[in-house]
Formats: sequence, structure tokens, C-alpha cells
Amino acid sequence: MARRAWCPPADRGSERVAVVNANVFAYAAYGLYFAGSAFVFVRMRPAQAVAVVFLSGTLFLPESVGIDLEGLPPLDKRTIPIMLIVAACLLRYRRRFTAAPALRTITIITVVLLMLAAGTVMTNGDTLVYTAYGLRPTTQLPGLSLHDVIAMTADDVIEYLLPFFIGMLFIRTIKDLQDFLVVLVIMGLIYVPLLIVEVAMSPQLHKWIYGFHQPGSFRQSYRLGGYRPMVFMSHGLPVALFMCCTAMAALGLGRAGVKLPVMPTAFARPILAITLIAAKSTAAIIYYLATAPFMLLARPSTQMRVAMAMAVLVLIYPVMRAADIFPTEALVAISTGFSETQARSLSYRFKNETMLLGKAVQRPLFGWGGFRRQRVFKYGKDKSTPDGFWIIILGKRGVLGLAANLALLTLPIFIMAHRMRRVSGRKERVLVATLALVLAVYVLDLLPNGLFTNLPFLLSGSLFALCRSLTRRAEPVAWLISVPEPDLPGTVGHRRVPYQ
Repeated sequence: MARRAWCPPADRGSERVAVVNANVFAYAAYGLYFAGSAFVFVRMRPAQAVAVVFLSGTLFLPESVGIDLEGLPPLDKRTIPIMLIVAACLLRYRRRFTAAPALRTITIITVVLLMLAAGTVMTNGDTLVYTAYGLRPTTQLPGLSLHDVIAMTADDVIEYLLPFFIGMLFIRTIKDLQDFLVVLVIMGLIYVPLLIVEVAMSPQLHKWIYGFHQPGSFRQSYRLGGYRPMVFMSHGLPVALFMCCTAMAALGLGRAGVKLPVMPTAFARPILAITLIAAKSTAAIIYYLATAPFMLLARPSTQMRVAMAMAVLVLIYPVMRAADIFPTEALVAISTGFSETQARSLSYRFKNETMLLGKAVQRPLFGWGGFRRQRVFKYGKDKSTPDGFWIIILGKRGVLGLAANLALLTLPIFIMAHRMRRVSGRKERVLVATLALVLAVYVLDLLPNGLFTNLPFLLSGSLFALCRSLTRRAEPVAWLISVPEPDLPGTVGHRRVPYQ
């Protein structure tokens, strides 16, 4: 395995950072992960197995350690769980993978991604040259080639489409959704003592176990008079967001009357909420405080409207920023009353968004193609820092690429909100609304922050599958269903037939 750190897929290009000094445990962790994943798929139900394999890889594997494939997405903690689940699907659940509706959906989306990648490459064949004070070139960024069409499409498929596809295949019924949410909450509870250790002693677990700190993140770990934990993730922000969503899932499970196997849900709720506060992320705390009252008191249909409102905000925010009508100065002024540090951070984000928007509108349809081509250079040096996933994708893939990604994430929310009245049963409606709100929070966080994990796309695929299975009663919803068999001489009972 190559011991290199690389930038996230949303902004991956030719950039690389320093080689990390990983120890033997960093590589042994992958071996244990492979063996554990095989055991999990043999012993657990499919939805449970997918949740355990996906979340354990995201939460516990080392950062910046993997196989660096030239021109393709690296095999690291973001992609290996996806590939393992796909392999298990082919070996153990082939009937799900080869189902006609599933193959048709993934084929259509792949063709769209391929066409978008081809458009980006065709409009970015030029070499970009930046000079300092009119002197010799100091930075040259080569144009894209035909090879980049395949590389960009592969990146999109592995990072975005396959997680969506996995959620669509494995979380299709309320029982599947309940299994997934229970595993999500248990993983959050496992993370609680680890967060407490790092709050008290600074983010050290990654270094103690794997031999190095997460590249470039430790200096940002001091917040609000204390340390912001990172545990085994790339930054403190995804840790806080994950704890926020586990706390929300605990609220939904409790209201649905679902019991946890490790402790009463009534105990898990305050534990996760208090740990979220200790994670020291203002945005994650606001998300929880804004959604918790609805999850505790409002009807599931009202919760779906809240999720839909959050999705609408995500869709209109880029338009408002491009038209310069979003109240950025007012938000900075409001945040100043709470924290000067938060106000400076927010102002810095808005400033960079404005610079990058100015660059993005020069090639609005298909974008600049990445490889730092979407960045803003001054005097031959890169002066921009893209933070939000939306501005990164807009600069790289243009309006069409951004629309495709946001549609994949938000469309299931709108479909389920429209069909919510067809979902029968209080428990079913509560759990579906919980999934929609968790997805909406993850998507909303893509405005100020990047895509730290593929989990939002898996949640979106799950909600999309539930839209079909829970609202179309005339169709079978399981891949193997039990149907009555006519009474024959000497026989009574049922037979199991495959889903057609």
C-alpha cells in the first residue's frame, strides 16, 4: 500500500501532500477489516451487514493510507468499503444486483455521468498558464485528455453512484431501515468514549494507534477553549456531524418504539446529545437543535416538510449566491455576536466562494475539470480555498454536474414527501421521516463543508428504494417473498419464490 495522503475526491487533482509515517497497525487494520467484513456478511442480515461494514470502515480505518491508483480513485477508507460491499453483493446477493429495475437505474445514471465527463473534457483541452507580474510562467495546468473521461466517470461511479446503488439494494423495507438506524446509533455510542478521550487529551488516538496525525487537520482542533475530537476521521467536522445524525437517529428510534440491544433508547438519547456538544461544532449543534423539536413533537408528515424545506435551501443557495442576493453580510454580523472566531471563519468562506464563483461562471455548463484548474490564481499562486462541496463541484463540473449531484441527493426527499400519505403504520412513517431528516442534514452541510464521507449518497439511495417499496402496495417489496401455495394431497404450507 502506498503511504500517501491525497485530497478528497470532490477536489482531487494532481495535488498530493507529504508522505505519512504510518506504522504496521495502519496496514494491519485493513487486514482485520477484510476478515471482519467477511464474517459480518456471513452472520448478519444484509442491511445490518452493510451498515456495519460501511460505518466501521468510515469510522475506524486510518486516514491517508491506501493504494494510490494513477488516474483512478485511490483504494482507501472511502472506496474500499464500497468495493467490499459490491463484491459481497455479487457473491452472496447476486439476485439483488441483477434485478432489472436496479440495473436499469444504475445504467441510466452512469450514461449521464459519462456524457457530463465528456462535456467537461471537450471544453477543457487548453493549458492554463499563470505568471507573476508578467514574467515567466510560474504555474502551468495542462488541459484534459480523453483518458480523463474514463477517470472522471470512474471517480463519480465509485464515490457517488455505487453508495447510492448500495442503499437502493439493501435498505428496501422498514425492517432494513430499522436495522440500519440501530447500527448507526450503536456506532455513535461506540464513538462516545473515544470522543471523551480526545476532548480531554487532544486528538491523539490516530497518532497513538496508526503512528501519525491526520494530515493538515490537527492545527484546527482547538475550538471554543478546548479540543475538538477527530478520532479516526479526517477532521473534527465530520465527527461532529456524524454524532449529530446518530443523536437524531436515536430520537427517531425512540419515538418509533424501537429498542436498542445495548441500552434503553431513553439513555442513548442524552448520551449522544451531550457528546455532540463536546464535539464543538456550531453547525452540527444547530442542526440538532433545529430538528430535535420536530422529531419529538411533530407528525411524520410535518417532519418530511422540514426535510423538504432543507432540500429546497440547498437547491436555491447556489442560485442566490450567483445572483448575489444571499445575505452573507447579515449572517457574518449575527455570528459576530456569538463568536469572533466563527465570524471570521464564515467571512473567509463567503470570500472564497465569491472568488470561485467568479471563476466558475467563465465555463458555466461543464466547469473547469479539476486538477486545480477551477482555482483562482494571483501572481502565479493559488489564492483560493474551496470549502463547500457545492462550490467544488460547480467549479469542476459546472452547472450540469452540480445539478446531477444535487438531484441524486435531494430528489428522494421530494418523492417521499409527496408519497408520505401512502405509507401506512405509525412506526413506518416515523422511521422514514427520521431517515429523510438525517439525509437532509447531511445534504445541508454540503453548503459550508465538503463531502467527508459517502454516507449521504447511501442514505439517498435507501430513501429512493423505500419510496418504491412502501408506496406501491401492488408490487412485492422483498427479493424473496412468501406466497400461499395451493393445498395439495398430503401438503400444507407456503413456498418461497424469487421476486420477478
